[in-house]
Amino acid sequence: MSLQATALRYAIGRKPVLKGVDFLARPGEVSAIVGPNGSGKTTLLRALTGEVAAEGRISLNGRDILLAKPYDLAAQRGVLPQASALAFPFTVIEVVRMGVQAGLHATHPRLAETALEAVGLAGYGNRFFQELSGGEQQRAQLARVLAQVWEPVIDGTPRWLFLDEPVSSLDIGQQLGVMQLVRSYADRGGGVVAVMHDLNLTAMFADRVTLMQAGQARAAGTVEEVLTDDILSAAYGCRVRVNAAPPLGGTFLLPHAASRG
Repeated sequence: MSLQATALRYAIGRKPVLKGVDFLARPGEVSAIVGPNGSGKTTLLRALTGEVAAEGRISLNGRDILLAKPYDLAAQRGVLPQASALAFPFTVIEVVRMGVQAGLHATHPRLAETALEAVGLAGYGNRFFQELSGGEQQRAQLARVLAQVWEPVIDGTPRWLFLDEPVSSLDIGQQLGVMQLVRSYADRGGGVVAVMHDLNLTAMFADRVTLMQAGQARAAGTVEEVLTDDILSAAYGCRVRVNAAPPLGGTFLLPHAASRG
């Protein structure tokens, strides 16, 4: 059981965005997609979820996603986009219940409330979604996605979270809280694929990293294999040094110089 993509290609008009990308993610792991702006991170995630029709092959839990019914996919994976705009004045609890209805737990009487509690929004259910701050909206949408695939494993089959920059609008404490949720989901047997900008959070929480550059997967492997001085400096166009923070250890990254080249 895994998520596996082979030779993914996608173009917008005549501009290639994905250029033969291979990708692998395993249940029980957090797989991060990183890279500079415009490198193809979000497009890769959208291809993996079937939102864009990329050439190549994508299988989820051993099944080609193009052959799966939409309701089967909804039962196996939840998708959090970068941003979600609502045209109607839904309450927060109504937004989260959309995930409950799409998943396998529609009979769970308090799942929506439990999901809101998990993302730190207990008591927000009756507020209108549009009244929330950007960070609160992001966490409410995460609650919706969690409610959709609440149990990481059902009958031996892993379920998946696909997250596009899940902490982009959050403060430091909220970022850590969300990433701990993500880590827990993987530790309990689910699969997580997340587009990440913060390399330090990536180093802290990811098991596997795919570095995108100019529409290609320039490197893929463990944190130690991919987050190196040479690989990151070449990808981001600035000198980057990978360090360990004393005394407790743990990898962190710091731009080594402001000049480019």
